[in-house]
Amino acid sequence: MRPDASLISLFVRPLNQLRIPYMVTDGVASVVYGEPRFTRDIDLVIALRPSDARRFADAWPAGEFYIPPVEVIEEESGRTAHGHFNLLHHQTAMRADVYLPGSDALNVWAFAHTVTRRVASDEVLLAP
Repeated sequence: MRPDASLISLFVRPLNQLRIPYMVTDGVASVVYGEPRFTRDIDLVIALRPSDARRFADAWPAGEFYIPPVEVIEEESGRTAHGHFNLLHHQTAMRADVYLPGSDALNVWAFAHTVTRRVASDEVLLAP
């Protein structure tokens, strides 16, 4: 079973283009690994630095997506733990839950062990 390719193209493709480290977790990762599951959102852990907030925000067209203000992205990405925000595609109501790894040891380990899989025409980095 494959995850909805539009989730990948809407939310993962821009991260690949920005070359910002990320990993897909939860439901979409489960589907790629072969566990059937229905999901209309994507959970992402993104190693985003506050200095990347502006170019990150600019990667999603404002008329098509809800994206928090750059100041919020800067603040959340600067947290040492529990940073979080959402992205929303207006037309489809598809959502990305974005979690920032902070200094969490599990996330450090997971980023060092991400698994790359192809979904449709995109390479996707998955949590191990």
